Amino acid sequence: MMFRSQVLWYQTLLDLTMCVGFYAYEQIMRRIAGSYVYWYNWKYDRIGNLFQDRFKSEPVEDNTYFLTVLRYSHQNPIKAGVTKDIKNYKWSSYKEYLEGKGLTDREYVLEFFHKDPSIALGELVKYSDTLNEDKCLEIDENQKS
Repeated sequence: MMFRSQVLWYQTLLDLTMCVGFYAYEQIMRRIAGSYVYWYNWKYDRIGNLFQDRFKSEPVEDNTYFLTVLRYSHQNPIKAGVTKDIKNYKWSSYKEYLEGKGLTDREYVLEFFHKDPSIALGELVKYSDTLNEDKCLEIDENQKS
């Protein structure tokens, strides 16, 4: 089962999509967040919470929605005005899909587009670059949960 999470930390949004198997999703997110908070507090000699709320998540139960989530995640920094070109945004996995390096499972995604990896990569780029109004899990920064 695949899940997508968004964590709001001050004005920064972590958007994470992962396939969950052996460990419970909540346990994985707790470990990621806990490790980061521990490191951040140690580095900046502080104590206390960093995250505004518990993370929000939703299941990604079919391939069509997975591709929608992937495109949404890649386009989100552009729509938020953080960058004009996702290829140059260092906090996105988009470049990993293009170059084949990093933590992403590139082959898993490319297989949705074509059997030939070079054709699939071109189709992924075309799909990811298509402007759209995709809506996925959204966090309203002003809303209390």
